[in-house]
Amino acid sequence: MPTRSTDSSAWYRVLAETAPDAIITMDEHSVILSVNSATERIFGYTADELIGKKMDILMPERMRERHHAGVSRYLRTGERYINWTSVSLPGLTKSGVEIPLEVSFGEFNNGVTRIFSGFLRDISEMTRQEELLKEAALALELA
Repeated sequence: MPTRSTDSSAWYRVLAETAPDAIITMDEHSVILSVNSATERIFGYTADELIGKKMDILMPERMRERHHAGVSRYLRTGERYINWTSVSLPGLTKSGVEIPLEVSFGEFNNGVTRIFSGFLRDISEMTRQEELLKEAALALELA
């Protein structure tokens, strides 16, 4: 366990590894640089299977072109196609199952290096509960 005298990067590693949500970093070419253990749990890939791959491995086919166009436009113009906080997007697991995600993005840019971070929350259970509530409300209306 890091101590106060340990550099802060050890604390960041502890935070990332204990986070319940997926944390992914990628470069400006959409190549995955790092993932935390929640990413492995949510998507079913090991870190070794993801690092060095394009980010679109975690996206349904229909979302991939939009992702690449959005990243390209942002790098060229600074214009964001979507809000970077609490965006609902579909994800794709290793087994090919689509899951609903709530995603937030961040960027580190020191003028030389650009690293993007994604914080991805699997909202499958929340979505399922919302559907059950809608069905119950509809049943009450029809009764």
